[in-house]
Amino acid sequence: MQINKVFRKLRREKEWTLEEVAMRLGVSNAMISDFEAGKRDLKSNFVNELCRIHKIPLIIIYLMATETKDQKKVKEYVKKHFK
Repeated sequence: MQINKVFRKLRREKEWTLEEVAMRLGVSNAMISDFEAGKRDLKSNFVNELCRIHKIPLIIIYLMATETKDQKKVKEYVKKHFK
């Protein structure tokens, strides 16, 4: 899974709209939409801000984006500590 898809999944799980995320970050809806669709790469400070609003460390986002045999353990860890 790509990082943009991880953030889309997290946003949907929290039932946040694109508008809500954009407002929290002070950017346009289109910017969030394009990022989630994989049409736009974002600078690291923006990705860090996404991590901040979701209250999940960047390393966990990377682990969620990485397809590994331990993916189930990563998901369980995230559910337990960051939901």
